[in-house]
Amino acid sequence: MIRIENLNKYFNKGSGNDFHALKDINLEFADSGLVTIFGHSGSGKTTLLNILGLMDKFDSGKIIIDENVFEKYNSGKFDDYRKENIGYIFQNYNLVETKTVYDNVAMPLEMVGIKEKEEINKRVLYVLEQVGLKSYKKRNVTMLSGGQMQRVAIARALVKNPKIIIADEPTGNLDSNNTFEVMNIIKKISKDRLVILVSHEKNLVDFYSDRIIEIKDGEIINDRINNGGSLDHRDSRNIYLKDLDKEEVSNDSYNFELYKKGRGNKLDLDFVIKDDTIYIKNKGSQKIHLVDESSEIKFIDSSEEEFKEKIKTEEHEFNFDSSIFDDSKKTSDKRFMPLFKALGNGFFKNKRFLRRSRFSSIVFIIVAIFLALILGAYNSWFNFEDKDYMIGTNETVTVAFKNDGFFNDKNYMSLVEEKVHEMSEVKEIRPATLSRGSFYTKKFYLGSENNAQCVFQYYPVNAENYEYSVLYGRKAEVEGEIVISKFAADTYLNSTLATYNGFTKTEELIGTKVNLINNNNYYDDFYEFGDYGAPSKKKNLFTIVGITNENTYATPVFSSQYSKLIENIIASGKLITTVNVECTNKVAVKEALKDFDDVYLLKEEGRAHYFGQLIKNGIVFYIVLISLAVALIIFIVLITRSQMFKKVKEIGVLRTVGVKRKEIINLFIGDMFATTTTKSVVAFTIANLILIFLSIRFNFSVFGLGIYSFSIISFILAIVFMYVINIGASIIPALLLTRKTPIEIMKKYDI
Repeated sequence: MIRIENLNKYFNKGSGNDFHALKDINLEFADSGLVTIFGHSGSGKTTLLNILGLMDKFDSGKIIIDENVFEKYNSGKFDDYRKENIGYIFQNYNLVETKTVYDNVAMPLEMVGIKEKEEINKRVLYVLEQVGLKSYKKRNVTMLSGGQMQRVAIARALVKNPKIIIADEPTGNLDSNNTFEVMNIIKKISKDRLVILVSHEKNLVDFYSDRIIEIKDGEIINDRINNGGSLDHRDSRNIYLKDLDKEEVSNDSYNFELYKKGRGNKLDLDFVIKDDTIYIKNKGSQKIHLVDESSEIKFIDSSEEEFKEKIKTEEHEFNFDSSIFDDSKKTSDKRFMPLFKALGNGFFKNKRFLRRSRFSSIVFIIVAIFLALILGAYNSWFNFEDKDYMIGTNETVTVAFKNDGFFNDKNYMSLVEEKVHEMSEVKEIRPATLSRGSFYTKKFYLGSENNAQCVFQYYPVNAENYEYSVLYGRKAEVEGEIVISKFAADTYLNSTLATYNGFTKTEELIGTKVNLINNNNYYDDFYEFGDYGAPSKKKNLFTIVGITNENTYATPVFSSQYSKLIENIIASGKLITTVNVECTNKVAVKEALKDFDDVYLLKEEGRAHYFGQLIKNGIVFYIVLISLAVALIIFIVLITRSQMFKKVKEIGVLRTVGVKRKEIINLFIGDMFATTTTKSVVAFTIANLILIFLSIRFNFSVFGLGIYSFSIISFILAIVFMYVINIGASIIPALLLTRKTPIEIMKKYDI
């Protein structure tokens, strides 16, 4: 059934301290029987056993099992054969400590394609009954004794009805009584399948083995058929009935069988039977011990010598009949943990995360809150609209000059004019400056009429040179009438002052009186004398007669008024470093101005230019954001890595029983997806809602602060980012870990 040809295994191969662990091993194994690999510590027996069980790599040679040839280690190929055909019994039991007895035993069945609950239940209960643990099926494995845990491990190995059983020092952690019991079971198993056992206990090896292979320093030094030996052991938990004297009392109502050694003390007992319950009162000095199916004490209907003989002849009480298993119920779906199941499993584990909040949960929540703050700040900085950079018209070429210093007295408008003054395509040259207008209404705000705080922004253009269409109202026809853009109107309507003054719609602004202000200078002031000769300062007011649908702040005014506004800007004494050229041929004008460093078409290239300036001006802020984000990612990686170490034992156990790498990764994806959903996404959403409320309730923009800005696109992208980072941070260490062979995982982390 199994043939090994020229097998070699090295540790630390290629280094100065390499070790040749197995040297040209050649062996053959039959289809059944108990074969023991025997040797002292360090002889190579466990290494050979792990390779036979397809759980470890080897450097050369081949293993042939049922015409399957295994040479170079291939995780998928080795896993596929191992999970269906090889069962494992380990010295340390290797049970999943978070699961019950039933769940531990049932675990391998899904991996071999058994999905039907009825078949799973039949198999699990049968093998548990055979190892005497059926009544313990709902108990967590950590509540069992060592002998009971080893019997669970035997049941788990048998439940999938494997061809081969690998047992690595299965009695190494057991007392003599449990050793005897476990070895009896293993001996019976070997009747119809191959059991390969590793042990250093010579008396056990000689008594139970059919064949003994001795190994020393990585070489086979003896391979012999075993004729059996003696075992000087008495299991104090077994009571051999035929070694006792028997008395029997029977009638129609009851049957008593009394077994005792010698005369002993007189029994003085009262028995009461009521409602199917037996009550016993002992009026003597003897102790009473009740024996039922959950008791470790057993009544053996033979003498001790007869029982030991039955073990040798394979006639003892353990009677595993694999024919009751219906292998036709196996399906082609041999996945233990497909992704959809892993997701559900993850949510099941996390369903009470608020009540069971631990350090890692708090960390994920805090990181999500920080991400909300970072995202809000980022949006505030970079989530801009067209109106943030459209300081001009759709027919504007913009020239931006670098400010050479506080005492710079250059006239940049003159420099631009020198380049294009002869071009017929040029209509206007003017400062790229937004001005401020004030609304005057008949409403009262804080007891004052004509509230000057109700402002909007505008970009004055000469109506004679500007083609436009109106969305509401009409075009300006006489001086004193102006048409403002919807951009400008929205600036005002989005303010709380508009609400106070009763404006909610753009068209409601038509007919409103406004004054135009440049650098805090009103367009024009005049004085009017009242009845008592006292002068009163008045403002020349403009009337809004229309709203344009332009994507700029352009506000057409008549020539004389336009000239006055431009004069006010230039006369303000403020250094003008950005100049707009209004023209009919933008490409030609841009070409004429190419000698200047920063020339761009406002409509077509303004957004990219504005974004570049934001990056340039906010580089420190940008670096801080990136650094903080990287720090948070590293923190998440460290947290998830620490969580993985808590699961190393479970991973090692799952890998030894044949769970594939991909399915281990699915487990981590499911856990982290659930953790991210129930912790990070919830915390992130709540943090954003709070920040949105604060930004609405408190208008930070009044103070020039844009500390938070919400964007649904960036919100969704941030959630995707959290899933990617959290899951990525979770599965990367798992991927690195599962690249190792099952035995390497167990050895490295001392499982």
